[in-house]
Amino acid sequence: MVTPTAVAPPALTTVNEMYEGGQILMTGATGFLGQILIEKLLRSFPRIKTIYIIVREKKGLSAEQRIDKMFRNVIFESLHELMPHFQLKIKVLNGQLDAPNLGLSPEDRSLVMSKVNLVFHCAATLRFDEELKVAINTNMYATQKLLDLAKQCSNLRMFTYVSTAFSHANRKYIEEIVYKPKTHYTELLKLAEMDITHPKYQEARDRLSTENINTYTLTKAAAEQLLHEEATYIPVCIFRPSIVVSTWSDPIPGWIDNLYGPTGLVCGAQAGIIRSVLADPNVKADLVPVDFVANALVCAPWHARQSYEKDNSSMPVYNYVSSKDNPITWYDFSITSQKAQLSIPSSQGLWYCFVLLTKHRTVYFLQNLLLHYLFGYIFDTCSWISGNKFRLLPIYDKMSKVVSALEPFSTKEWTFDNRNVEQMWNQLSSSEQNRFPFNIESLNWDDFLDRYVRGTLVHHLNDKMDSETRIKAKKRYTRLTVAHHCAKSLLYACVVLLLWSLLKYILW
Repeated sequence: MVTPTAVAPPALTTVNEMYEGGQILMTGATGFLGQILIEKLLRSFPRIKTIYIIVREKKGLSAEQRIDKMFRNVIFESLHELMPHFQLKIKVLNGQLDAPNLGLSPEDRSLVMSKVNLVFHCAATLRFDEELKVAINTNMYATQKLLDLAKQCSNLRMFTYVSTAFSHANRKYIEEIVYKPKTHYTELLKLAEMDITHPKYQEARDRLSTENINTYTLTKAAAEQLLHEEATYIPVCIFRPSIVVSTWSDPIPGWIDNLYGPTGLVCGAQAGIIRSVLADPNVKADLVPVDFVANALVCAPWHARQSYEKDNSSMPVYNYVSSKDNPITWYDFSITSQKAQLSIPSSQGLWYCFVLLTKHRTVYFLQNLLLHYLFGYIFDTCSWISGNKFRLLPIYDKMSKVVSALEPFSTKEWTFDNRNVEQMWNQLSSSEQNRFPFNIESLNWDDFLDRYVRGTLVHHLNDKMDSETRIKAKKRYTRLTVAHHCAKSLLYACVVLLLWSLLKYILW
């Protein structure tokens, strides 16, 4: 047996003990899940010493400026009140995950190796249509280099890798195990060294396009294999959430800062510009609230460490999904969301809110043409005549790409095993279950989707919830509703008139 690099600390019987004196290294801290995770860790474990976060410069802002801006976000308001000086626990490391040695200075690498005892690797490129080389460098090469660094941490308690429940989407039944992909991860890493114009690279890219749903799931599956083979006898666990959406309640209800997954479509429907979506109404929508995800992610290292204490070759996998224990179909998601949207309409909506779901590409194509592009051409022509730029047509072009990327997830469903997640929940004490609620069975979808819709309205459409704005919004929506029904009646009348004219011509 290979002797582990890390020195095993005493058994950790509670989640609190796992984070006692914690010195945590985190990637993806500025991302959606990363922000919620940082907030939860600092608020729940005041005895955490330091959280080291690897951040790069972006859009003219230094790493430190990006973090300062992030902590001004509304989700950190309660933390500012409880721990006014919590930022003293944050150590920003200037780095670049796809660069050699993660772009870290020798001093920062030495600091990490001597101090860090927990690692959360949350960073990834989430674009489904990402260029293969970029996806490999971001999702695989960075994982390999971070693991190499973690192996040199003398007091490592756990390395937690955030993957996705759909990493092996080419399978119908997905267990909590690491599967062996058809293409070995080393072959993918070699591809990243080639120029994208190289014939061998292009041939491989075409071949790999059918191995998994997209470059995101392909490289996440390969990263899991990489960990399975290169992290032998190192404390590692893999956490696989499904489609992550807004918070349910913690730290505030309905918070979300991105338009990934169904959120962009929900916002478009609220604004009255999206009316058709390619989705099978009967397929389960595997959605999970980000605060539940963060709670389960906080507990995963503790649970995985217990497995490691019993068998240091174990690498627990956690499928965090909703479809098994608390399913909701895309039809129910759509109907419930629309009810919430009707109760709190947008004050800036362009049309009446309604969404049609279809699993048929031809039907979607016709609906997209008539309900989106025709409307867009009319609206943008009027806008152009008024001296303004086109607004809707660029949105519909982007939306078509989003719908195409989401099609595998909205028209297909999987069966997941989540016994490790269930065991983790059952092994928590009642007080810890109250502190870190992630039992998906407790989620009330009607209540959650109402908060989700309100959150997208406030945080994405920049709408307000004060009484004056709400009154104006309802009056505006009443006018749009009347206009919608008048337009629909006029359309029906035209169709009837056309059919009558054709019938009259044929018979007489």
